[in-house]
Formats: sequence, C-alpha cells, structure tokens
Amino acid sequence: MEGDYSQMPFEWLVSRVCEEFHCLPSQAVKELMDDPLQMATEIMSLRSYADAKDALYNAKSPEEVPDSKAVDQVMRIQAELMKQEKQEQERQKKERQDGGNNS
Repeated sequence: MEGDYSQMPFEWLVSRVCEEFHCLPSQAVKELMDDPLQMATEIMSLRSYADAKDALYNAKSPEEVPDSKAVDQVMRIQAELMKQEKQEQERQKKERQDGGNNS
C-alpha cells in the first residue's frame, strides 16, 4: 500500500507497520514514536516504489499497469532520467563535434 502516511489515522499506520515488519502493535507504536528519522515509513515508501516499478516493468499490457500514485511517481522519475540521459548524449555529441572542428 502506498500513501502519505501522515494523512492516515494513527491506528491504520500502526497496522501497516505491523504488516510490513511483522511485529506487534505495541512494537509498531514504539517504533513510530521513538524514531525521529521516520525510518519505518521511509522504508514502506521505498518498498511501495519498488513494488510499483516491478508492476510497471512486468505489465504485459497497459491494462495491467496499476493506477496508483506510486506508479505515477515511477513514471515521472523514469521520464526525468531519460530526459537527463538524452541531454547528456546531446552534450557529448556536441563536444565531439566541437572537438573535431578545432583540429
């Protein structure tokens, strides 16, 4: 499950931590209350991203792609990475062309 964990009812967040990390609710509450870095929710977000990326790349048709915020995030990040890669290729191509003209 994905989501903005700060917007969830606390009991649901405790339930999600229990499910993700196979622990008792009392352990989940302690983890959530004693972790200023919010490691549990960060890991849950990373897992959600990984699951969405896996679902996206293993979909055999557009209908198999889940409609979720996590999949949207994966697609935005992949588009940005492709844009950066294209810009880098263009920069390298220009450098080669400019380098060839200086001879």
